[in-house]
Amino acid sequence: MNFKILIAETHKEQFYFIQKALSSLSDKITILDTYVKDSNEMYNSIINDKPDIIITNERKPDTPATDIIKKIQDTHNIKQPFFIIISGYPDIVHTVNFKNIVAKCIVKPYDYDIIPKIIENYISNFT
Repeated sequence: MNFKILIAETHKEQFYFIQKALSSLSDKITILDTYVKDSNEMYNSIINDKPDIIITNERKPDTPATDIIKKIQDTHNIKQPFFIIISGYPDIVHTVNFKNIVAKCIVKPYDYDIIPKIIENYISNFT
């Protein structure tokens, strides 16, 4: 099974660093060739591309990613992806819990190598 991944990162440099970190999983994943500039593009890509895993930064220019994730998770007629949220604020865990969101949180600064490990662990549940 090949898992589709959306990197919903609004900073291009971070997008490329994450993409490079995931290269070790190239036989198990497909990274969608989508760069999202804001929450609206993130939402549309989730609806249209139906990724299995979404890696996103919390802060977006228009709407926090957690609001978009909550909207997706409250919509029952779409496939529910696995979310990885990256934030510079340690309180992201409390925000995620408060909004009743199912997601893995990573607090900056972090080692990019943690992302493939999280994904590998998630994928192992399906093999």
